[in-house]
Amino acid sequence: MINHKMHIAILDNGVSERLVNIKLYRNLEVTKNGTLISLQDLSSDKNHGTICLRIFEEYVVDDDILVSSIKILDEKQIGNYQQVVSALEWCYKNRVDIVNMSLGSNFIRDKKKILNTINYFTHHDMVIVASASNNGYLSYPASFTNVIGVRSSDDLNIGEGNWNYLEGSYDGIEIETYFNHKVKWNDGSYDIYTDSNSYAAPMITARLIEPLRKHKPENNNKTEYLKLWLYNNSKNKSNHYKKLYTRPDWIQKGLCVSFSRDIPIKDIPYIFNCKIIYVEKIIQISKWLFSHRKEEFDTIIIYNLNTFSMKEIFKLKKILCYWDINIIFLDKFNEKFNILLNNNGKKWKKVFYLNKYCKYIPRKAICPIIIIYAKGVLLLKSLKYIEFYFMKKGYSTRIVTTNMSGSLCGFQYVEEDIFQDLENLFYVSNIEKSDLIIFGIEKYQELIEEKVDIVVTINLNEGKYNTILKSEKNFVTNERVDLDSLLRYICILLFNQLT
Repeated sequence: MINHKMHIAILDNGVSERLVNIKLYRNLEVTKNGTLISLQDLSSDKNHGTICLRIFEEYVVDDDILVSSIKILDEKQIGNYQQVVSALEWCYKNRVDIVNMSLGSNFIRDKKKILNTINYFTHHDMVIVASASNNGYLSYPASFTNVIGVRSSDDLNIGEGNWNYLEGSYDGIEIETYFNHKVKWNDGSYDIYTDSNSYAAPMITARLIEPLRKHKPENNNKTEYLKLWLYNNSKNKSNHYKKLYTRPDWIQKGLCVSFSRDIPIKDIPYIFNCKIIYVEKIIQISKWLFSHRKEEFDTIIIYNLNTFSMKEIFKLKKILCYWDINIIFLDKFNEKFNILLNNNGKKWKKVFYLNKYCKYIPRKAICPIIIIYAKGVLLLKSLKYIEFYFMKKGYSTRIVTTNMSGSLCGFQYVEEDIFQDLENLFYVSNIEKSDLIIFGIEKYQELIEEKVDIVVTINLNEGKYNTILKSEKNFVTNERVDLDSLLRYICILLFNQLT
């Protein structure tokens, strides 16, 4: 906010000021190397960024605002990660309140670096509204928890200017708007823009300005505050907003709590900064948080809660409500505890629903697939190493695992039952664009083995990997080898398919 004026930034392919009513506060372009320069006014073409700003103008009711345009995409609608980072850094330094991004990436290789950037800025109270891709795949940043993801719909029941709230959606996109946007241009002509997710984002951005003005410091995170407002004003509002998310990608600093030292949680390859404690009683969690209150944990991860009585478990609810903290239950009773111990924080939902947008996702194997059989932490550490190996080789690698802790390692968790429904399994596996899919499984799954290219069984024996590798040509080795040697061999087997 600048001089009590809300500051909005449009990150797109530039804006033609001649065709919009708002005078831009700043009109900038980010070069390919991330340098920001002033942008001369574009020609009078109705380009994408100009259309987005005109849609924003149609819905905005607050004139006391500043709007800046930052051109990232070139004539071919292509940009890069460094341009996005530079643009967001400028937005942060220039006190932008809401960033509108009608752009993103479908590729796994871009996910981690984009996620870290987005979480940093949203943690510092930047609100980002981003449109989903039109192809149904996960798109970044729109699919991230800390972003307000938006898509269009042909559902007439929503109506122009309104939205549905899709909590727990398979792709992380919560907001669904009606796709019909009518724009009047300065020459008196009209255009109607339909069937594009990118045109839904500026409408939502415009609607968020008024509630954001009412946000107070004692309220929660601005993005969560606005999501609650969107939920309360949605067409499909139900009885209770649960803050359920299908991927715990919001975590920056987590506190992992276990009631048993038999679970080796300290060896799990977490993708966030993590403190691990073992306690015997639930009340010890509260005492620990109080004595370490300056460390500012954003999430508590609790293992094996089901070992306690319900009376003890309800003590935990008081603790969670007092600290107003995000919570993840790594437990087979995940859904039950999410309901019983509901607080104001985010919660991880281990099962997500597939909706009509899944029709775009292939329901069959479309790239090479490897199965890795292993147990517990050995499975997770092996998967993380394998993921790093193939990503370093340039292959976008998606990991799907039956180990629940895999959700904290950046993997997609699935329940074992899904391996009896291969169409559903491939839906889940294919929602990210990838060159290679790896299933990390703890129990033998006969049905899926018929559909995969390579099966690897890993056992740890005296610090070495005992491997049994089976390719589609039924080549089998039972040699004790290091993991690098194994992966080099897998690359040879898959070389023709991966290139």
